[in-house]
Amino acid sequence: MLQRTALFAAMSFFVLVAGCASAPGAAYLHVPPAARTQVASTEVVMPIKQSEIYMIVPSSQAVAMQFGMVGALVGAGVDASIAKAADTALQPVRASLADFSFDSVLQADLKSALAQEAWMHPADYTVVKEVSPQKLDDVITNSKSSAVLLVTADYQLSKDGDELTVTISPCLYPVAAELKAMLPGGALKSGPKTRVDNALYCNTLAYHDVVVGAVGDRDANIALWSANNGAAMRSSLQKASTHLTGMMIAGLESPPAPPADPSKSGLPKKSVELVPGYAVPGYVVRTDEGGSYLAFVGGREMYFTTSAMTYQRSTKHKQTAVEREREQRKSK
Repeated sequence: MLQRTALFAAMSFFVLVAGCASAPGAAYLHVPPAARTQVASTEVVMPIKQSEIYMIVPSSQAVAMQFGMVGALVGAGVDASIAKAADTALQPVRASLADFSFDSVLQADLKSALAQEAWMHPADYTVVKEVSPQKLDDVITNSKSSAVLLVTADYQLSKDGDELTVTISPCLYPVAAELKAMLPGGALKSGPKTRVDNALYCNTLAYHDVVVGAVGDRDANIALWSANNGAAMRSSLQKASTHLTGMMIAGLESPPAPPADPSKSGLPKKSVELVPGYAVPGYVVRTDEGGSYLAFVGGREMYFTTSAMTYQRSTKHKQTAVEREREQRKSK
């Protein structure tokens, strides 16, 4: 049972990272060649809900099941306690990034990267913090451009504070009638405009980094990220933006074709542990001075820094938040 629970948790995380890939029929969408001659202008919008880094923490139920404590310490009170502890632990990192704007870094990299795509005629780069389906639908409805490129972004630390994950989900939506006509089956008549089915191009790309010297102690890892005015975190976020926008451009330039099965490509196999205790098989597409690009069955591509590629997560971490909460309740 525990094995099945761990497997489910791992695959749920992988689907989450894959983002729009989980939508029906949309493992990966390429730009139709004919669309490249029909785009007069593209409005570039970055939905980035967060204003600072956050820590992903499992619910008390998930952790209790993982440790065989079904029925114990589950509820909103425990989850609130876990969330508060994570928020407190993150304060040194947030303080070290007080004058750092990931939004601005990504916006600058997008401008530089999209300058290579003359056919898109990109303009009007904006960041929006309200990312509800209705708000994003309104962005598309009210756009005066031929198309809208939504580049949704997220950046987070793992629950142990060792790994940084940054994702972007770029999707190109048609506004002009001639572009809508190029969608398979035409634009949908109902449902959110931002459904992947309504996109000319869509992908989700991820960047993974582990702070050098990481251990199984959250506070120690946070200290490493925060040292020297957050030098490690600043550098990693900047590199993430550069790598991810480059990967996006490669996707925009790719000709329409079904995603290749990397398991049959002869590429070197490298399994990566996206969550503790479960490895996902990936295949090394190429390597640079900082890490490796991995492809996964289904078309996903992720970048792993060298430290993330070589990091061995310990199953003997220090006391978890749920375990601390249990002991505190016993002592009352």
